[in-house]
Amino acid sequence: MQRWRRIGPALALATVVVAGTGALFWRRHAAADPLARGVAAYDRGDYRHASDAARERLKSHPGDGDAVRLLARSSAREGRSDVAAGLFRRLDRGAWEAEDFFLLAATLESRGEKDDAYAALQEAIGRDPRHPDTLFVLARLDAREDNPYEAADRARKLAEVSGWEARGGVLLGTILADLSEPAAAADALEHALRLDPSLRRATLSPAEARHALARDRLRSGRPDLARAALSPLPEDDRAAAWLLSRALLQEGRTAEAAEALGRAGPAARGGPAAPEPAPFVGEARCAGCHGAIASAHRSSRHASTFDPMGRADGIALPDRPAADPHDPAVTHAFRLMSGAAKSPPEVETRRGGDVARAVLVYALGSGHRARTWIGRDDAGAYRELRLTAYRGPVWDLTTGLDPVPRPDDAHGYLGKPLSPDGLRRCLACHATDFRSAMDRVGPAASDSAIGCERCHGPGGNHVRAAALGFQDPAIARPRLASGEEVTGLCSGCHSPRGHEAAPDSSSAARFQGSAMTRSRCYTRSAGNLSCLTCHDPHRDAETSESFYEARCLGCHSATPPPAPAAGIRTRPAVLPAGKTATPCPVRPDRGCVVCHMPKVKAGVPHLVYTDHSIPSRPEDRPPPH
Repeated sequence: MQRWRRIGPALALATVVVAGTGALFWRRHAAADPLARGVAAYDRGDYRHASDAARERLKSHPGDGDAVRLLARSSAREGRSDVAAGLFRRLDRGAWEAEDFFLLAATLESRGEKDDAYAALQEAIGRDPRHPDTLFVLARLDAREDNPYEAADRARKLAEVSGWEARGGVLLGTILADLSEPAAAADALEHALRLDPSLRRATLSPAEARHALARDRLRSGRPDLARAALSPLPEDDRAAAWLLSRALLQEGRTAEAAEALGRAGPAARGGPAAPEPAPFVGEARCAGCHGAIASAHRSSRHASTFDPMGRADGIALPDRPAADPHDPAVTHAFRLMSGAAKSPPEVETRRGGDVARAVLVYALGSGHRARTWIGRDDAGAYRELRLTAYRGPVWDLTTGLDPVPRPDDAHGYLGKPLSPDGLRRCLACHATDFRSAMDRVGPAASDSAIGCERCHGPGGNHVRAAALGFQDPAIARPRLASGEEVTGLCSGCHSPRGHEAAPDSSSAARFQGSAMTRSRCYTRSAGNLSCLTCHDPHRDAETSESFYEARCLGCHSATPPPAPAAGIRTRPAVLPAGKTATPCPVRPDRGCVVCHMPKVKAGVPHLVYTDHSIPSRPEDRPPPH
């Protein structure tokens, strides 16, 4: 239930409540009956007259439960949360319908009771799996909480509800785009626009939907369909003009593309780190022009964080069954299938006479710190294996798996089941494009783990622009982005996914992106400090203490630091004019890192991490865990 709390007011549930349809299920046939009039008013969205009719009925029938229900519902729809909450309490909860639970959720959310509101939504969907308002809200919550597969399932159901087809289609289109299914996303948006060109009460306006549709068509390599999507929009629509420039570029019509780009203006792109709406081309295509950078990257650990075959290259598998680290009665045996050195291993977990097996389909992690496997068990389900090879290798419990309570059977000891969203989250930070990695289709499927397009976005437009000598390189360039944008890009993987790591938590230092944003160095740099201040993303992190001290002294000293070594691409954190950072009063010229960025334990067995929160004093350091 924590996900509702993290969404907060961004959901704008009150707007959904006012806009909802909320059909009632009572049927009163006497036209003179105030309750019948109230039900009819409610069904057409006239909540004031529905309330009046309910009160009229209650004057003559004070205990009428249907009238109380109607008044509670219409009060909630009008935004009178306290009145609605009191009325709902008068009703027998066992007889509640999905509409009642949904509106209770609205009243609870408006009062800040977010966990209870989320529980009420779950009650609503349990009573009616196709209640449209609840599907709409839960789909948006799931999408914002990085559960797009679950969100897409709800959006598909919503698109089948009468009166909600277009709204459901728009929501489905935006979710499928996040699932790297641009062709399906475009089809959903196009269908929604055909059903209702005005997109009444949808999450996107008609213009926004056409922008999204054009992006999806461009990502699919269909510039002709992108132009068709944009054609109804006015010429002064700058976003449409920019997208048109990309469609014309993909078609090789450079003069027209340049004219459209000029109409769009420099701000239409959305910032230098924004990805292009283009197909992927794969890192091999990038290396043809950017050989030196590509060569450096291929030697980095970023390029070895994912093996789509689940192999154990460079790591010695246990040569005999290994005892489970938390239950010696359980063993895990690894072996190569068919004895082939290049085949994926399989694991067999035994708990007494109970046996579970899995083929290792994905390997995550370079092995520098650890490597964890995802296997497919004998029922075809994906599991994150219980054992991880930490540096050494030392085989121990995979980080994030709770040793207590102990699993019930061998399959539980084999590993944690992964939902489609769970599997996607794993692959998203270990491969260029999770969809290519899963389906093994497309140019990015051949990338060595994290390729160029993971940070620079799909390169199809860039390759076309370079070949045609187009004035705009048409590629995301993080080096030109602000410190906040760069740090946000890196933090997509170097921060916890789906939850926040509190500053005093045992795992805080593990997530360098979120840790650094809490530091005073970051908050006082006016956006100039970023991950690129100290790290070249195309290479492994430097190990020299003097290298990092030079970065610190770039701000905390009047003496300029030495330039980085040849080939290292970092970006100094130059402070704004008129601002200076205080030199260290203890040792102003050296020793910065060992004192202010200590190595600490971070909730991961056998490993330590550099504390990027940069505590300003020794007593501010996080306690060892």
